[in-house]
Formats: sequence, C-alpha cells, structure tokens
Amino acid sequence: KGGGDCNDINANINPGAVEKCNGKDDNCAGGIDEIFSYTEINQATNSKVSLKIGASCGLGVCKGGKVQCAGTIAATCSTLNKKSTEICDGKDNDCDGKVDEGCDDDNDGYCDSMMVVIGKPAVCSKGGGDCNDNVNTTYPGAPELCDDKDNNCNKATDEGCDDDNDGYCDSQKITIGFPKVCSKGGGDCNDSASTGKNIYPYAPEVCNGKDDDCDNKVDANDASDLSKTAPNCEKTNGVCKGTKKPVSLCTAGSWKTCNTSTYKSLTTGYEVFTEMTCDDLDNDCDGKLDEGCDNDNDFYCDKNMKISGTPKTCSKGGNDCNDLKKAVNPGAKEDCLTADDDNCNSDTNDKNALHCLTYYQDSDDDGYGVGSGVCMCASVPALNFTAKKTGDCNDKQKSATSYSYQGALLGANCGKGICAGGKVVCGGSVATCSTLTKALSKEVCNGKDDTCDGSTDINPDMSSLVCKSKGVCSSVPKICSAGIPLCDYTKVANYEANESSCDNKDNDCDGSTDEGLNNVAKSDCALVGVCNTGNVKAKCNAGTWKCDYSAVPNYQSATATESACDNLDNDCDSKTDEGCS
Repeated sequence: KGGGDCNDINANINPGAVEKCNGKDDNCAGGIDEIFSYTEINQATNSKVSLKIGASCGLGVCKGGKVQCAGTIAATCSTLNKKSTEICDGKDNDCDGKVDEGCDDDNDGYCDSMMVVIGKPAVCSKGGGDCNDNVNTTYPGAPELCDDKDNNCNKATDEGCDDDNDGYCDSQKITIGFPKVCSKGGGDCNDSASTGKNIYPYAPEVCNGKDDDCDNKVDANDASDLSKTAPNCEKTNGVCKGTKKPVSLCTAGSWKTCNTSTYKSLTTGYEVFTEMTCDDLDNDCDGKLDEGCDNDNDFYCDKNMKISGTPKTCSKGGNDCNDLKKAVNPGAKEDCLTADDDNCNSDTNDKNALHCLTYYQDSDDDGYGVGSGVCMCASVPALNFTAKKTGDCNDKQKSATSYSYQGALLGANCGKGICAGGKVVCGGSVATCSTLTKALSKEVCNGKDDTCDGSTDINPDMSSLVCKSKGVCSSVPKICSAGIPLCDYTKVANYEANESSCDNKDNDCDGSTDEGLNNVAKSDCALVGVCNTGNVKAKCNAGTWKCDYSAVPNYQSATATESACDNLDNDCDSKTDEGCS
C-alpha cells in the first residue's frame, strides 16, 4: 500500500485511512481534524462562515465557545448546550444570531401568543398574546374587523359585527369580503340588537323616522325607496283598489290618511261621497258598483248620472227621468192614463201614446176637425187640435153641412139604391156621399133605386119601352112590374095576344083584322049533336063567322024542322028528334 504511515504503531492511522474528528492525523495528511468545521452566521456580514476546530464560536447565549469535535464525524461549538427554544426576552436563545425571531412576525408590537414572553422585550413592547402574528391587524385589543377572524385575540370571532343578527355588518366596522357573521355585506347603519334588526342596507324603507336602508335618507326624503313600501290608502274597493299612499303623506314617522285630493290624483274616475258616473266601476270606493244609477231596475240610468260606455246596470241607456218608477224610462210608451212623462222626452202629451185620443185641427170650433188627426193625451188649443171628431169639409165655416151628409159624418157609410156602399166625403166645402155620381136623373124600371132617393121604380122613365100601337092598341098603358118594364095590354079593350075574335077588329094589334080565323072551336058555329069540330068548318069574314056544315053527316039545317027521327040532334041545336011524336 505504500509508505507515509505517520503512526506505524496505530493501525487506524495511515495515508489511506478516513480522517476522523479525534485530535489525530488519521490520514497522515499533515493536519489534525482538518476536514471538519462548524458553520455559523457572521453577524457583521450576515453571511455563513466555517470555523475550524479550536476556533471561537457561539452566538447569543452560546457566545464564548470553541469549535470541537462532536463525535468522530462532525464538529460543533462547545457552548451549544446553552441553546434553547427561542423565547421573547431580548436574547438569542436558540443561538442562531437572531434575537426574538418569530416573536412579532407582523411587526405590530405584540408578540406571538405561541411564544414565551419574559418582561417587555423591545420586539414586542406592547406585550404578548398576538393570536395571529402573521397579520399586523390582529393583536390583543385590536379593532375587531368583520372578516371571520379573531382580530383582538379575545377568542371570539367578529364580535360586534352583527349585533342585530340581520346578516349585515355594522357600518362602524371594517368588513372584509363576506364573513359568515354578515354574509350579506356591511354598511349596517344601526346594528343595535334592540333597535336595528330591521335596519340594514337595501332594507325596505318604511315610514318610521329612521333610515331603514342605510342610504342616509329618511322617509319622504328617500321617496323612491319609501314608495315601494307605501301602504294602500284606506279605501280599498273599486277604483281605489291598489292605490298606494304618496310619500308626501309620511310625516313625523307615520302615514297620514289619504284625502279626497289624494284619491283624485291616484285614481281614474274617483268620485267623492257618492257615485255620479255609471261605468261598471265603484267610483266612490264603497264596495258597490254604480249604486244610484238604476234604482228602479229598469236598465235605464238616472238622467242625473253620467254614463260612460254601456254599463251593465243601465245596458239600455240613460236619461231615466224618474228612476224610482220602473215603468218610466226612455224606452217606455207614453201612457195618457198616468201623470208621468213615461218615456222621458220632456213631454207628457206624446203623439200615439197609450190610451191616447185622436184630436183634429178645428179652426172654426164646430167640434169637427180636418186632416188625419193626431192621437194625443190632451188637446192643443194653441194649434187648434181640439176636435175629437174629423170630417169638416170647410174648417173656416161653422156649418153642419160642412161635416155631415144626411146626418152621417165623414167616413160613415152612405148611399141608397145604386149609390149604396158609399162613404161620406167632402164634395168641395160640403159633405156628400162618394157614390152619388152613380145616381141617374130619372128612375129606370129595373128593380133598382136609380135616383138614390130611397125609392125603387117609382114613376120610372119608360120612354125606351115600345108597345104595339095598331088596331085596338092605339093607347097601351106602360107599367113597371118587378123591375121589368111592360106594356099593359090587359088594360086594352078587345086586345088579344093572338087574334081569336071575329069582330072585324085588329085585336092583336099587328095591322091585320080577323086574319087567319078558322078555328072552329072558337067560332060561333053549332058544335053539338052531329056537329063537332071534326066535321064543321068555320071562317071569319068581315067580323062574321061563316059556318060550313057540308061535311056533317046527317046534318039537317037548323032553319028547317028536324025530319029524321033517329035519336040524333041533326040540326045541331042541342035538341034531339024534336017534332017526332
């Protein structure tokens, strides 16, 4: 291994040995414990220095020591046994070159409550008990902040921050963030437990003489906020419903009563004392709609009420002139039997009213008028509508003939005979029968009253009747029988409709005399015995019958005596066999 063994007696000492701190040159390098040193702070330079074995060492209470071995592998200061935990006493107790470090880390003059304090060391001249030596606002007696911390080190947190427990911290306190005790923030202008519970930032401003929301404005001076809590006015019905008191009514910390001007300014349609408008609204705010609008329930509103739109209570309209009578309203029919203006048109004498009478204009005051008349409850003398009867053909002359015909008034039935079915009408200025134009000037034989005088076929005009005028008909009387004009031949002596008399006259008035007379049965020839119409012939000649018996069997002339006794009347004299005895 070589030479250079500086102590050949001790096998642990040789050039290859590891140097130990033992006061020996273990590695034969020519030095004793040369690799070992003790490091401490040079307070002059505030830097670390390495001190060799035997050098002076020690800081603070350890000052005055020597560097020495600490076992065989390290060096130490001989006075480190004086070292202790740093306390606050003006000394460097832990021998690190620093005095009272950690006693007042926040430099607030108060020593850390975790440190032992002896006397009044300079570093914490105000004392100890700092419960948070990292924050210079935390120390015994410090102002308590509102920050979830014990700032005054009394083992209580945020005391006095929210005495009224409203969630807002006292405005006199510094509030940091949103600590638990006042999670809503700070700025509470009245944090008193007895009087401030309802006072805090953004609290409802009420009328109480206080700044409830902490904005430095009280009551009416904080108008916008106070209006939000203003109570409703005393009247809560109808148009007053929901009306809030104006902030001006908040005086001396209390609300005054809403008055008439208040309601008028806050509502639309407010009416004082009683309803004056019919509009489906409770205008006087008494809980009743449109009272007084239709007291008689006829759906027409009182004329003294104003109507807006078509309210239900008076759906038929307004202008009811008597709202206490259901039968009186603008839609009613005027009735002459009542004293009311039934239809509310300001006239009790309406035309065509119920139970009306027709009045006619009667200028001559004869009781009979003219025109179509007007049906009214009463006469109107000013306009001459006084007559209850019509039919005056001349209303300027008071005369019976101007309004009647044969006692019948205008419009009455009239007319006789062929004029029947007429009506009394005006014929100019007098009354007449409308059918008189049918009357004839003379009666005609037709079974009718042609002259309309009530008589029929009296002395009728027979001039148109032509009778026979020849022969015995030189003067034939004319008669009217049952409406038929007749020639009365019964009054003509010896007239025969058919010539039958052999008298030498023109009995049938045809202009011929005894023409065609050969009817033996009508002759004066003998027609008895053996003579009969079958065997006797006759002919009229110049008014005398000529008898021809030549065809009569067994005839014997009447001028001779019957000569044959044969039980026959041979001479046709109604005697048989006369002379035969």
